[in-house]
Amino acid sequence: MGAEDFGNLKAHQLQVENTTEPVLTSVDGITQQIDEQSRLLAIGYQLTSREQAVRDQIFALLGQEGTAFTQASASTADGTVLAFGTTAAKINAWYELQIAGVAVRNVSVVTIATKTEGTDFVVHKELGLIRFLTAQSADLTPVITCPEVTAASAAYMRRIDPIKQSVFRGFGTLVCMDRDQDNKVIFDHRWFKCTLKFDSQPNRDSEAGAGESVFKIMIMEEPGIVWARA
Repeated sequence: MGAEDFGNLKAHQLQVENTTEPVLTSVDGITQQIDEQSRLLAIGYQLTSREQAVRDQIFALLGQEGTAFTQASASTADGTVLAFGTTAAKINAWYELQIAGVAVRNVSVVTIATKTEGTDFVVHKELGLIRFLTAQSADLTPVITCPEVTAASAAYMRRIDPIKQSVFRGFGTLVCMDRDQDNKVIFDHRWFKCTLKFDSQPNRDSEAGAGESVFKIMIMEEPGIVWARA
């Protein structure tokens, strides 16, 4: 059985549900409790992560991974016509740049005949978006230069299709460690069958570029084993 590294967790919390019901008997017409029996036994973990991996974003967006973004290079290629002759451009609204109907990103240069960048329009090169600063009511053809993007490129993007599944299922291992020089492993809960659900993302710091995500794991009928430091 193989496992993908979830990364370092900021915190984890064991969550236990132990529901019982009374065992009753009648003595001289009086109902008495003589024992209790288990009704529901369940354990799980609440995990707080500061990882920003695509996998974590898939969990957070309840999504599935789609086809990654790649593009062929283009040099002064005619882009898809911006049909402002039909509906005039909205000033300061963003429009997607495309070549042959396919969106492009990380463009190098965009020109439009009779228009001046910075006066008539501006381009967000990383996102492949254009917006107009002056009124436009005629069809425009952007001329686009952009690099090739492959899986080896810094601009390579993986796609997430949100709201595809609410629960993720599989097997997991959770290891808790400290700085003990003789044995750093406090416990190692290995190969439990579980479900994983995204709980919340209370804060993402735009300046630090980091945030926290909270996930809940519920252990199912195959609880695995736990190795605990003696």
